[in-house]
Amino acid sequence: MIKSKCEKRIAKILCGTFLVTTMILQPLTAVKAAKKDSDKEKKYVRKPAKVRIYGKDRYETSSKIAKEGWSSSYYAIIASGEDFPDSLSAVTLSKRHDAPILLTNSKSLNRNTREELTRMRVKKVFIIGGQVAISPKVEQDIKAMGITTERLGGKDRYETSIKVAERLGNPGTLFVVTSNHFADALSAGPIAAKKGAPIILTSKDRLADVTKKYLNKKVFNKVYIVGDRSQISDKVASEFEIHVRNHKNGLERIDSKASEYVKNSTVYERNINIINKFPNELNSYKEIFVASGVAFADALSVNALAAKREAPIVIGNTSDGNLLKSFISDNFSKIATMNIVGGQGVISENYVNNIVDYIEDEEIKFKDGNMERAVREKLGITNENERIYKSKVRDVKILDLSGFNISKIDGIQLFEGLKELNLSNNKIKNLEPLEDMFYLESLNLSENKVEDLEPLEELRSLNYLNLNNNNVRYVDSLKKLEYLKYLNLGKNDISYIEDFKDLTYLYYLDLSHNNNIGGLSDLSDLKNLTTLKLSNTGISSLGFLEDLKRLTELDLAKNSISNLDSLKKLDNLKTLYLNDNNISYIEDLKDLKDLEELNVWGNNIKDVEKFKKFKTLRKLTIQRSLLGDDDRKQLDLISNIPHVFDKKNTYVASKNDIDSNFKDIPGKTYKDKELDDISKESKDLKDTYKHEYNPYEVIYKSNSGYSNAFTARELLNREKDLKSMIEDSTYSMQVRKMMQEDLEKVINRYGMVNKTNRMNDKVMELEAKINMYFEEKEKRKARNRINYVYSDYKYDFYKNAAIECERDMSQLKSQIGQLEYSNSYSNNEKARLLKGELRNKEIEYYMINKNLKKYDKDRSFFAAMDSILDK
Repeated sequence: MIKSKCEKRIAKILCGTFLVTTMILQPLTAVKAAKKDSDKEKKYVRKPAKVRIYGKDRYETSSKIAKEGWSSSYYAIIASGEDFPDSLSAVTLSKRHDAPILLTNSKSLNRNTREELTRMRVKKVFIIGGQVAISPKVEQDIKAMGITTERLGGKDRYETSIKVAERLGNPGTLFVVTSNHFADALSAGPIAAKKGAPIILTSKDRLADVTKKYLNKKVFNKVYIVGDRSQISDKVASEFEIHVRNHKNGLERIDSKASEYVKNSTVYERNINIINKFPNELNSYKEIFVASGVAFADALSVNALAAKREAPIVIGNTSDGNLLKSFISDNFSKIATMNIVGGQGVISENYVNNIVDYIEDEEIKFKDGNMERAVREKLGITNENERIYKSKVRDVKILDLSGFNISKIDGIQLFEGLKELNLSNNKIKNLEPLEDMFYLESLNLSENKVEDLEPLEELRSLNYLNLNNNNVRYVDSLKKLEYLKYLNLGKNDISYIEDFKDLTYLYYLDLSHNNNIGGLSDLSDLKNLTTLKLSNTGISSLGFLEDLKRLTELDLAKNSISNLDSLKKLDNLKTLYLNDNNISYIEDLKDLKDLEELNVWGNNIKDVEKFKKFKTLRKLTIQRSLLGDDDRKQLDLISNIPHVFDKKNTYVASKNDIDSNFKDIPGKTYKDKELDDISKESKDLKDTYKHEYNPYEVIYKSNSGYSNAFTARELLNREKDLKSMIEDSTYSMQVRKMMQEDLEKVINRYGMVNKTNRMNDKVMELEAKINMYFEEKEKRKARNRINYVYSDYKYDFYKNAAIECERDMSQLKSQIGQLEYSNSYSNNEKARLLKGELRNKEIEYYMINKNLKKYDKDRSFFAAMDSILDK
């Protein structure tokens, strides 16, 4: 569902602020646009406006509530902000006198409250509570403002509630609530106020003497006991019987029995019951107030405003929103405004959105079958007929959809909780579905067909963005993404960098393989960069790099650079690639005190002897020809550098040592001190893993024929052909279904080939190192590492095979069960054949698990040996 332009603009503004710090959080929309669009599968529905009322503490919150409901008032009610009962028993008095309830400290008049009394030009204040709850000093402070006072208070909460009830005269209705929890009084408040009914407090098992005296003078038409027997006992409830005119119907208990939502009584259940019981006393739910059922402080004053507006107060259970969801669902068409009482620490915005969004849950419809298949796989949805709804993905934070051949990503915009999204190695061109995903922090779009970056321009939460190997030409849309830390734009068609100067958080930037790129002067402002890749960009001047003092890795390969003067102050450089340039002299680099790796291959270096001054250099790549005919003599010039390579990562020195990249070497017995040192540890490993360490063992030799590369290409071509045929309507549905099954197998096979290629590449690297190393102990490490890489690959292979086999067995068992349930001859015969397949699968599963255990033990052995050899 793509949002209207107006809505996008509003949402972008709200997202830019990150946190809402004002009193009122306006809705993204009150009535959604009626714009028709062929892409929209679902009509918009009106969402309630969300208004958040809160302050930094309960006193400021009470003043904010007063501002929300009263521009001026003759009366005001002041209660203690240090406990809940007094303020909650005053709600009916508040309604009668149209007076806000303000809170204060017990010892002094709160500053916020004082300001509100002045703003509203209050003439009379009712002080609720005795002199312990609100001290005489507070009363004197109020009088000093020219305001008259009337105290309604007793020695405890019970007497105070009776004093308020007496002030209300002779009402026909009475509400009785527990003194142990504020939520019941909060729930009953607006309804009691509308009826003009007092709210009195009681303990569970004993009615206070002051309450009995009050009742002896009264007869009521109706008394409501709010709560079940665990809150107010039958003994206490029975004492009200003689004070109602009709004993049979005059006394009523409100608990959870009538609730259609719940089974057990809680304050949340009673809250819903009270609201549902008195629909005519409220404003048809046009407006509701949502308060916390745990933190009473912010809710203390809202009763007065809710009573004034005749709106229900819904108690939100922040650990379980189902009751609130049910209530709002039943009344969604009526609710125009939701007032959220308290800050995000009390009721989070995520909780509120979760409640509201539940009502307009939406089916996610994908336009790309590969996209849908990838999502189902990642969410573990094996039933292809199961629909995916927005509520299903609301809590998904990380989603990896790389390598699924996806072209269209429509539907991703409904994954509103996403923080990290990987869409690399697909065929994506259009990014419009991403444009409202304001809370994305990490986005990988490498190896796609992306051209236009405009949909990303407002994703200001991004700190990681990978666009390597796409078709991007213009990058001005990225200039607002000021919180980016990692940005990869390598292998695109970018000709000019514009307005990057504000991306000051960047520490990694890759612009490599963008031929003849301009505008690099802006990079001089990116002072936090530690890695910068500019290979094959056509640059010749390096002046813009002089101030990038934090750089530790710099790639300037394959350019037209001849002068290195601008690099000599980059003191933190550890890795520097300068291969394939026009460099003759390297003396400017000699003072780079942290430089450890340098590649100057493909340059005509004339001062090779200067490498003697490179004290920290550990690895140098330089062509063999620059060292002259006598390799050993020239190597003496650079003997301070431990590792010297040519372009193919092989040692420049003559290789007289044997190539030991084989499992067994006849006639070769090699002993050294290190082998003796590790003999005891390797013997312990043998006892543990039943595997004897052989320093010359190599269990896999790389395939240098690139047969897998051709296989991958063939599979991709086969995939393309199958997709084309599936879209051809001249084929029957049955044939196309068979093609679809074949396509899925091709895609799975392609994934396995890719894993094999990666393993093979790692082994090739390690084999190259075996050829490089002079010392046998280094070769041993590389051989052991090859064994670990291969064992780990095979373990992963069999683990996936086991999962697939388990899935197949589960499906077969399900099919057999369904067929046997029908108990027909033909189905029983089919079940018999499926049982044969199941037996074969079980044998296969046994063999897979056997291999899985073997390679798990092998990889553990080689990993342990890796640790020993590294010591």
